[in-house]
Amino acid sequence: MWLFPLWPISLFYRSAMALRRYAYRQGWLKAWRAPVPVVVVGNVYVGGTGKTPFTLALVKLLQQQGWRPGIVSRGYGARQSATDKPELVLPESDPLQVGDEPLLMARRRNCPVVVHRQRVTAVQHLLSLQSEIDIVVCDDGLQHLALARDLEIMVLDQRGFGNRHCLPAGPLREPAIQANSFSVWACNGAVPPVSASPSHGVVLIPFVLEPTALRAVADQSPYALPDLAGKRILLFAGIGAPERFFTSMQTILEKAQAEHWQMRAFPDHHPYQSADLASLIAQSAGQLDLLICTEKDAVKCQKFAAQLALPLLYLAVEAQIDESVRPQLWQTLAALKQTQSIEALSRINQPTM
Repeated sequence: MWLFPLWPISLFYRSAMALRRYAYRQGWLKAWRAPVPVVVVGNVYVGGTGKTPFTLALVKLLQQQGWRPGIVSRGYGARQSATDKPELVLPESDPLQVGDEPLLMARRRNCPVVVHRQRVTAVQHLLSLQSEIDIVVCDDGLQHLALARDLEIMVLDQRGFGNRHCLPAGPLREPAIQANSFSVWACNGAVPPVSASPSHGVVLIPFVLEPTALRAVADQSPYALPDLAGKRILLFAGIGAPERFFTSMQTILEKAQAEHWQMRAFPDHHPYQSADLASLIAQSAGQLDLLICTEKDAVKCQKFAAQLALPLLYLAVEAQIDESVRPQLWQTLAALKQTQSIEALSRINQPTM
């Protein structure tokens, strides 16, 4: 009932989003089209659906199929002034300058990543730097309609569409009915949630997030799981759905026979400082042996990890796309390449003035 006063605002927000999409469909607002195919990976549910791991898995599949992808992102979590101009993300970039997720992607995949608050500007800068790129993957941006796209992939998890209300009365950036306009649904958890029923023709891509390794944040060295036995551990996460990380780690710690563990959630995209973790260690009064966080947290903690009083590890995860649906996904992507070739041929055959 406490959400009821927010419903009129939610209705206004929903109407504004619908009107905006309609304006782009009718051509009243113009979208810029890149000279290469653009794939947008995003969500309608606010945060924590597994979008970034899926984007990395998609880029890996594209590379395996012979594509030369590049990634663009808004750079959420960076200082507001940092994204005033487009920037190429390097493995040594400052996460406060480029954002935590873009930095994670730049370190995990051998492909260029550019950040800017306007996706069109980011794509233009990316293509000007890397002329060999033949497909752009936009991390987030389903609602950034100024960038024309050839394929939209909506990522959702077991929360589905929640209470099916838009912000601020619910968790949705767009009406649930809009989800059926996205041609591909990537389902974190292998099956569509109960609250989400795709229409006929929607391609379902099930995937799961699989832990792959524990590594030291300071130097990336691997940490053997048996060494967790008897350890007292603090788990912390500043991501959209920290409970997913905590659940995965609890399973690992139980199997490894860790002595005990605590959990601490920070806000999503939290800008960690050494004082944050020093305070957690001090509060434990000597009752901790290890700190473990997510990879997204690790990129922001690396600069001070070596100075902490306790070892700091992170859990690396990979999105594993169901093998049975990979051919269907490849077919969808191959259609983009065919469309690109036809458009290139039509440009060549156009009469010159």
